[in-house]
Amino acid sequence: MKYYLLVLLLIAQNLYGLDADAIRKIAGEPHSRENLVPELKIYPDAREYKITARSGSSADDLQVGPEIIATEKTVRGRYIVSTAKLPGAENPMIMVVSYEKETDTFKKWVLLPDGMFASSTGLADFDKRTIAWTSDKADGGPPATVLAIETHSDDKSTWKDMTLQGGKVIAVSRGVAVKTK
Repeated sequence: MKYYLLVLLLIAQNLYGLDADAIRKIAGEPHSRENLVPELKIYPDAREYKITARSGSSADDLQVGPEIIATEKTVRGRYIVSTAKLPGAENPMIMVVSYEKETDTFKKWVLLPDGMFASSTGLADFDKRTIAWTSDKADGGPPATVLAIETHSDDKSTWKDMTLQGGKVIAVSRGVAVKTK
């Protein structure tokens, strides 16, 4: 019976992914690229980025946001963990990305400084080092769908995304994270 419950728990974790506590725990672990999942090589081997982004309600209305420094590490060779201190926030934003071999997809979990949580599923074109993301889940706020395209090179990552609500685009952003370390 105990084995059966353990199997159900592991299946549930794989189906629903990480929660806020699991994200914080992974983020607290040390950097290690030992036994690196080969598909994670789509990301630059970086420890720090300078991030600039523009966002607005439409592609014609993009406003430049503050420059942000993010740190990055690999945990257990299985997770890419990025943290960034956002202006005015007490806690950092934490993003965790993994590759799920069983489904041939990437998973991304983001824990915002205010405790809001979101997850996405991504499909990669490894030759182009590009991942197309769609949102799975977001806590708080009205239901919305986020679609994003993220492209990587050895020195930077770029992205474009849009947020849809009720079939209408309500937000657009473009960004670049340039590797500094």
